[in-house]
Amino acid sequence: ENKEDGEKVVTVNVSGKLFQTHVKTLRKVPNTYLSDLVQPGGELLDKGHVFVDRNPSAFAMVLAYYRTDVLVRPPIIPEELWAEELQFYRIANPFEVHFRPEDIREGYIKAGMPPEPGWRQTVWLFFEDPASSLIAGVHSFFGIFIILVAVASFITETHPTFRLDISREWFGYTTENVRNFFRMLELFIVVYFTIELLGRLCSTTLWRSFFFQIPNVIDLIAVLPFYVGLMVGSSVGQGFLVVRIFRLVRIFRIIGLVFKLGKSSAGAKVLGKTLLHSLRELMILGVLFVMAIIVCSSLMFYCETPDLGSLSDSEFDSVVSGMYWSVITVTTVGYGDRTPLTDCGEAVACFAAIVGIFAIALPLSVITTKFQDCYKDAMTQMKMEEDRRKYLQSKREIGGMRGLRYLGNMLAESALNTPFNKVLRTFGGGKRDVKDT
Repeated sequence: ENKEDGEKVVTVNVSGKLFQTHVKTLRKVPNTYLSDLVQPGGELLDKGHVFVDRNPSAFAMVLAYYRTDVLVRPPIIPEELWAEELQFYRIANPFEVHFRPEDIREGYIKAGMPPEPGWRQTVWLFFEDPASSLIAGVHSFFGIFIILVAVASFITETHPTFRLDISREWFGYTTENVRNFFRMLELFIVVYFTIELLGRLCSTTLWRSFFFQIPNVIDLIAVLPFYVGLMVGSSVGQGFLVVRIFRLVRIFRIIGLVFKLGKSSAGAKVLGKTLLHSLRELMILGVLFVMAIIVCSSLMFYCETPDLGSLSDSEFDSVVSGMYWSVITVTTVGYGDRTPLTDCGEAVACFAAIVGIFAIALPLSVITTKFQDCYKDAMTQMKMEEDRRKYLQSKREIGGMRGLRYLGNMLAESALNTPFNKVLRTFGGGKRDVKDT
């Protein structure tokens, strides 16, 4: 009988639009609205037709899900309306994540959290999960503040007043006082970042691959140059090589701090993910860019230097010198510090500007599309993270409410034998006591 029912064709009227399918098709996804209608005793199975006051376009995709097991949102339906339609048909939305404690714990363990409770697990949650506790969230914001202070301090130190022996005074503080303050601030910031890096290294279970992960490499770059500069400064002599090493160390320090700040930014993460997913397009862009530079600089050289046997008055005395102009022109920047002197050179300049539009604009459109896809994925990930944070917060609040309830029950039980309880029973006809109150 069930086999015969499965071959039966039924009709679903969705806001005036008719859809027909077999009963066995609707039974493929159990415990849903349509599958319940074709169960024995269901309205659709008994009558052969049913009216549903919903969106026909959404129903077409829902019916396709029953047939192909692939759920696709129609482009003309917003995500909020699509979520309501799936909720009506009792179909799980693949973009909605229902967190379970065991799933969260398993994800933590894969990320490097020690499975056994103890100080390592506590330290790992403190550094890696700001939503795990209030103090971890405060530490996360404080870490971002420290990074901003470190970047601002590095930028301020490059001012000639602090870089050179210039004596000035602000509110009773001399230039030397400010320099000493910057040194103490730098020491505090490096010690803070070092403690954080060592704490994360000691608490993770993935210590073998710890420094092969990009965020940890960024943290290492933010602190390692300070110790390298400290060792170089303690060495004998202040020659040219030492000065160059100091400059290189400070460059890597600011790079590490900026990348460390970007690690806390959702936009920077989206940009980094876009670049990783667009490596092929970036390689095509680089090849086209190099080809355009070489061709345009070569044409400009031969146009501006017709006589190769003599030194020309033109600024384009070689292909190498023309490459700087070619880069500026092909990228449509055009500083104007170097200009051609001949008609042929002016024609090459126009050609270089037109080539730049096609050589750069076309691959960038593909990269922009990739950026939009990565941005959409990042917004979905951020929503999942926000839902997880709310879940953990509500879990802690429920735990606190249970504790208050347990405390109230203990106080009520301890007050049952008090004289006040006897008074309540007397005036309440033996039906009231302190616990009821």
